[in-house]
Amino acid sequence: MDKIFNFTVNKNNNNNTIILEIEEMCKSGIPLSMEAVDILLENLSYIVRKKIADYEGVDINDFSFYYKCDLAQSIIYYYLNSIGINANPINTNEVISGVIGHSFVIASLNTVLGEKLFLIDPTYIQFFNKDNCNINKFVIIKNQVCITPDPGFFIVENHAEETIKHLLENGYAELTEEVAKAYGDSFFQTKQGTNYNQIKNNTASGLNYIKWFNSCTANLSKNED
Repeated sequence: MDKIFNFTVNKNNNNNTIILEIEEMCKSGIPLSMEAVDILLENLSYIVRKKIADYEGVDINDFSFYYKCDLAQSIIYYYLNSIGINANPINTNEVISGVIGHSFVIASLNTVLGEKLFLIDPTYIQFFNKDNCNINKFVIIKNQVCITPDPGFFIVENHAEETIKHLLENGYAELTEEVAKAYGDSFFQTKQGTNYNQIKNNTASGLNYIKWFNSCTANLSKNED
């Protein structure tokens, strides 16, 4: 995939014994260190990406993961639920109407620093193909937005590359207000039916996005089998 800016997909596959130990800690309600959280979620995102890429018969480095977000969402949700982690599946177009639809998960993890929210979205990278992050992708009719470039275009326009890079590379990120704003704005600015000049104002605070995400729960498209 020819990316709009450079990032490297993480392909770390952690030791299975360590993962099993962390899973048992989650099931027992034992708070995780931040290092353990990173190991768990990094491994989860890699496994999801690898399974989907292998099923499609493609190299993980070259795969864009187009239209695989609902499958990834279901896999992530069922796995986290099985080890006692609260997870909420969300669809962007159910949070803000008229935006590009996309599925992701927010998880609440018990850590030594208290409860922390994490955005888990290993297929967000599909929106960073250079060809689809081009200003020529705009379709404007009578000053109304009908089609926009992909969300990655707006990440670059908003100079949020560094904020979102960890999510792109590792498939997850702590849902801080800064990350929530960059991620949320990237979808909000794809809203159809708005006046072209309004696009720059289609933003919200990170705190509001976190509230909106937590207030929505999507129906999963796949069953556990």
